[in-house]
Amino acid sequence: MLFENQQIEIHELPSTEDLDFQKLDARYLTIKIINHLVFFVVVMLAVGFFLLLENDFSWTPTLMIFMSVWGLIYVGTLLYMRKEFLLRGYVLRKHDIVYRKGWLWTSIVVVPFNRIQHCELSQGPLEKSYKLAKLNIFTAGGQSSDLKLPGLKKEEAASIKEFLLNQINEHNYA
Repeated sequence: MLFENQQIEIHELPSTEDLDFQKLDARYLTIKIINHLVFFVVVMLAVGFFLLLENDFSWTPTLMIFMSVWGLIYVGTLLYMRKEFLLRGYVLRKHDIVYRKGWLWTSIVVVPFNRIQHCELSQGPLEKSYKLAKLNIFTAGGQSSDLKLPGLKKEEAASIKEFLLNQINEHNYA
């Protein structure tokens, strides 16, 4: 047998930019906004409380400046979250699953089916109330999930999980 090691042309490789990514459920953006709102309000109240203690419960310019800057940061965060949410998506292909996220810092994760060990669905209280779930995909050699697909309708997440488990079984017994 003769060993061959053919050169591969870069322009012949498949591109992830040409894929038709499935969007996440719009209710996931609502959940993200609620989570951020709770965080921002708690921090604002805590800092405001300590500033009021320092200044004998009077409204000071420092407190007003802090609240204004904190409000602008929150609005900026909301705008960023919306733009980033619109770019998130996933694709199921014949041999792998692809997940894209990020706006300024983009991340594209490709997980081949033959590397998947198991999958699990998870839901927090807000996800349960909105009937959404997160699909966690674990690959060989890792303690934590290697791919997290948040913002899926619970039924859709269960279907994808079932599909992936079937792919795992076909690969293991083929």
